Amino acid sequence: MVAQDQLVLLRVHNRAPSDVYLYYVDESAEHASATLYTRLAPMERLEQQTYPGHAWQIRDPDGTELVHLRATTDGASVIVDHPFYAYHANDAPLLVRAHRDVARRALDAAAA
Repeated sequence: MVAQDQLVLLRVHNRAPSDVYLYYVDESAEHASATLYTRLAPMERLEQQTYPGHAWQIRDPDGTELVHLRATTDGASVIVDHPFYAYHANDAPLLVRAHRDVARRALDAAAA
């Protein structure tokens, strides 16, 4: 585990048949805003440095949010297999797989 001010890795693997888009979510203002960070082609992987607590979104080509996640002191991992995705919920070592319409709250509860 690392301190809150040390960099961790966000890992994304796009196994979907189409591109997905990674957005950085700035929650420092009154209203959070998402900025496009990069596009991942099918089967592309990304390891991105970030800080614990930073929020990220992954969207499909239509702009539909597939997953919203927050990096922890252990980083974060996401596998996109549209319309399904999987990610490490909270600090749990359990990899959760769900349809994109399932609320993140439900996934976090299932991993608890």
